[in-house]
Amino acid sequence: MFKVHTEFENCYGIRKLKYIFDFSQKATYVVYSPNGTMKTSFSKVFMDFSQSIESSDLVGPEQ
Repeated sequence: MFKVHTEFENCYGIRKLKYIFDFSQKATYVVYSPNGTMKTSFSKVFMDFSQSIESSDLVGPEQ
């Protein structure tokens, strides 16, 4: 299996996320957020990555 290293900062409302998803230990991960914002932002970052687009923060991009 493989590992996915993530390091986001100021991406679609995600202030900072640094985590290694180790798929050699388990096949799936659950991303939980009570209001759903984290999951949507997380998927947008990976969508940008797949299209070679630099992610940014839509609210307060100057921060």
